[in-house]
Amino acid sequence: MLSHHLITHLEPLQALESSWNELCQQDPNATPFQSHAWLYTWCLANHEKPWIVLIYHAEKLVGILPFAYQYKFFLHRLHLLGAPDADYLGFILHPAWETAILDYFFQNLLPQQYPHIKLLTLSDLNERTPLPTYLLNHALDPFRLLQHTNAPCPYLELPPSWEEYLAQLSSAFRQSIRRKERQLNKFFTVHMDHLTNINHTQSHLETFMNLHQASWVVRNRPGAFARLRFAHFHRLLAPRLWQEGALYLVQLQLNGQPVAAYYFLKQNKTLYYYLSGFDPQQAQYSPASVLLAMVIRSAITQGITEVDLMRGTRRYKYHWTSKTRRNHSLTLGQQKSLAPLFFYLESHVKQTTLRCKEYIPTSWRHRIWKRLPTWFKNRVEGLFRN
Repeated sequence: MLSHHLITHLEPLQALESSWNELCQQDPNATPFQSHAWLYTWCLANHEKPWIVLIYHAEKLVGILPFAYQYKFFLHRLHLLGAPDADYLGFILHPAWETAILDYFFQNLLPQQYPHIKLLTLSDLNERTPLPTYLLNHALDPFRLLQHTNAPCPYLELPPSWEEYLAQLSSAFRQSIRRKERQLNKFFTVHMDHLTNINHTQSHLETFMNLHQASWVVRNRPGAFARLRFAHFHRLLAPRLWQEGALYLVQLQLNGQPVAAYYFLKQNKTLYYYLSGFDPQQAQYSPASVLLAMVIRSAITQGITEVDLMRGTRRYKYHWTSKTRRNHSLTLGQQKSLAPLFFYLESHVKQTTLRCKEYIPTSWRHRIWKRLPTWFKNRVEGLFRN
């Protein structure tokens, strides 16, 4: 018999760390984005209101359904905690109880005990998890599916050796990587440095953030860390991730100066590529590409079996791999409510906003965004940002 407990405040969420992480280890589909460190810090930094359902079987925690609650446009809504800046979202489920927990929540708990919830947004569900398949193949009365989209997530399966991996690439790209490495070693002292001491976490993170921002500003884009709340979140998060062995910050140094950096997350035998940055003044040497090659080579020697490039279809990712998975995003609304109408109106406004952006020069959007007040930047997905 399943039972549940609802958490709506940070204090009881903080106390759950041990049992939360234990369940994450039991769920083969859990990623660092579902870890207690990530989601608790996300609530703390973004002032999100948690709405987290804990599922128990005989007093044993077997499921965590991490939502955030929002009351907007006269509708009680839930969206997955961590959106939109986590690449993989979803529930944390004990493998033996997956279907039972999903039935319990969608067929019983939600319609009977929380009927005031009118809209659910379930975004960035990895295809390997049971949730998207369940939602697409079950009647969810009184809810109906309002929107379903999916997006590719490229990934690398690593063979036992670097030479075997190179053999999987196109001959032109393989030769390009070797040529760029030789060129750097000819003109510079090349060193790959990664975070090994918690006392250096903030300095490594600041170096990474500066390189990330520089690589975007040169293209008249603000970069991810232009959002002050996002930067604050990662300054709080990084030490916790490092302590759990989930943070892999790596940088390429030329003559002792950092010129490229990557922000990876690590879990089991998988590296998750989150963000990157490079010094635009050294762009002619392709330092980010060389560093990624060095990371992959090092990962193979460490026994890493997969590098997940995660969501996004930027062309450079497909130089490194041809394999992809899909992320599914679904929106559910109660049929006999105003939820479908408000959802379609919101979607129309967002699409109109995106079309308007096409007619405003990027440089103008960036200048206007820089002059907007901080409180406004932290509350909107702006017309003027990238």
